[in-house]
Amino acid sequence: MIIHVYNQTQIYLPVQNYSAINSTSPFRIFGNIVILKYPNSTLSYKTLIENEIRIDEPYNITVSVIIPDSTYVTYISTLPTSVTVSNNLLNLTFYASNLTLIYTSNLTTPGNNSFYSLLLLITFALSLISTGILSFLLVRNLRRGRVEEPILVSGLDERDKLILEAISKGADSIAKISKLTGLSRATVYRRVKKLISLGYVKEIREGNKIRYEENKKE
Repeated sequence: MIIHVYNQTQIYLPVQNYSAINSTSPFRIFGNIVILKYPNSTLSYKTLIENEIRIDEPYNITVSVIIPDSTYVTYISTLPTSVTVSNNLLNLTFYASNLTLIYTSNLTTPGNNSFYSLLLLITFALSLISTGILSFLLVRNLRRGRVEEPILVSGLDERDKLILEAISKGADSIAKISKLTGLSRATVYRRVKKLISLGYVKEIREGNKIRYEENKKE
């Protein structure tokens, strides 16, 4: 698996049983979070995955999943930007923050190849149609001069509110918020990035340190 981040220095590892981890930037690992020294870096590692990959990052990343070409992909939640085959390996590349990939291997029954190839094509087609519909609705709302507010409001849940309350009480780091709320650092990290994108929290960089404050103006 190869992950490239843009203007970010933290990566949430979707799978932790990794080996042979490498990066274009010096890095440190805290649980399932990788802290990079430099932004715009690429991280690669090998891992043993049992037929399902789920990625949930707080921002868009480019991720390449490299699996044997004998593998049959049965479900993809996000349309890949490219699909290549080289040296008996299938390389699926995505640009997204959320991804679910389900596949099976060692399918030797006659007819399975054409069946799963057809299923993959249908999945791609449905994903493309869904993307087109969402793009059309977004453009239509922008032309009307507004984006429906309930999209933002409905995005907050009890954990988000708990984190907002902790930040309002002075918890200005992932560690402090985690300690005050009792939530894991990985959960706090993803939720804080979400709250930043929604305008509830602002990120302040001071040298190599990052702190978070409630965005009272917003």
